[in-house]
Amino acid sequence: MLARNPAPEAHTAAALTDPVLVLLANYREACDLFNSRPEDDSDEWAEATYGRLEPDMLNAPVAQTLAGAVAALEFAITMSRHHADAPEVGAFMRSALGFLQKFQPPAPRPATRAELEAYREWLHMEGRIIGYELFPELGEDADRYIPASGGHGLHFPPYVSWRDMPQPSTRAVNVLTAVGADFEKINRLYVADQREIMTASCVTAAKNLIASQKAGVL
Repeated sequence: MLARNPAPEAHTAAALTDPVLVLLANYREACDLFNSRPEDDSDEWAEATYGRLEPDMLNAPVAQTLAGAVAALEFAITMSRHHADAPEVGAFMRSALGFLQKFQPPAPRPATRAELEAYREWLHMEGRIIGYELFPELGEDADRYIPASGGHGLHFPPYVSWRDMPQPSTRAVNVLTAVGADFEKINRLYVADQREIMTASCVTAAKNLIASQKAGVL
């Protein structure tokens, strides 16, 4: 069954290996062809563009990646909004569940220094922006106002030292992942920044050494 709204875009890297993403890419292509058809050739175009895909769509393979499972779920949900009884809905739900039932999330890992600094920066901007959302009447000062709503208790529960609570660093990777952070970019920029800092420090040290020699200190 062809829909006016094509399947969600697949992740390029995973599309090379996940048969579900390949199938959905073919479906999007069929949708594009169908939606550009002459208005008086609906039946012929549907047969030509979707007929060859229908057996595969009705027997969607089990997703092999998390990206494939998510794409299968998104497709099933989108299809159900337009054709709740379409057999493709169940086929792609089974495709996603076949992967998710066996899926094991990655083991937690400690954040790198680069990621912790990025997390600190993100938290600062997150606090400022939500201030503007919550208190627009305060204008430019909205990001300065911190409500006393009891949220501090998450860090300072009664009779427990904050040092004995899970520290913010333990949440950094999970939170940055949830907001779509590019960890490779974060760590790459950090390395570049450290090189600039070291270069600047070396230049400053060299200038100080030269100045000291000229002054006869050394």
